[in-house]
Amino acid sequence: MLSITVGLADTIMVSSVGEAAASGVSLVDMLNVLIINIFAALATGGAVVVAQLLGARQHRRACNAARQLYLVVACISIALSVLVMLVRTPLLRLLFGSIEPDVMDSALTYLTVSVFSYPVLAIYNAGAALFRAQGNSRISMLIAGLINIVNLIGNSVLIFGLRLGVAGAALSSVFSRGVAAIVITALLLQPEHIVCLRRGGHLPHFTDRHTKRTGKQPVPARAHSGCQYDRSVRHHTDRRERRGEQP
Repeated sequence: MLSITVGLADTIMVSSVGEAAASGVSLVDMLNVLIINIFAALATGGAVVVAQLLGARQHRRACNAARQLYLVVACISIALSVLVMLVRTPLLRLLFGSIEPDVMDSALTYLTVSVFSYPVLAIYNAGAALFRAQGNSRISMLIAGLINIVNLIGNSVLIFGLRLGVAGAALSSVFSRGVAAIVITALLLQPEHIVCLRRGGHLPHFTDRHTKRTGKQPVPARAHSGCQYDRSVRHHTDRRERRGEQP
């Protein structure tokens, strides 16, 4: 939820530039929220597989599944970014119909820059889902808060300081989301976590059955699973703690 407020902050802070700028950013933000939810659903589907493997104490395979999730979301997000970039003008006209030229210019500017944040958004959502699969939602919450702090600082500098307007708001969003993706990936590379991207045998590839299981889950099922697997992971964690076992 905190990651979605980045667009809201952009809309509020860019309103000082003019009504057209605020309207354009607000329109594109609705599309970006949809993209965020798609990435979150995809990440949840992969994290369900990881949580199941953790519950079965197959930690090595869970790490392999986590690496595959990273590869899948990165490839899908890059492909989606290229597609949106190529059809951004007809896409905006299809979604929002006939709008004022100055509003369209602002929307195009914001969307053109925002497209570059889609891969890092997908990576952040994958990392956050993997931490939740380990029963650790605190890290993803703190990083989501970090996104907003960095974005507010970036907006202040780029919009009010350098007077870049809509482009400044979009650049700040891309930078803040990129920072979040780097931080959460760096944490997942640390060996003290149960799921570590450094562990695992073979390099991730698309033929593994865990990747296929993730892709076959329909989006509504993935979204529903997101409400279920945290409870399952916490149950397994509590059982280990009662037995005095190491994760």
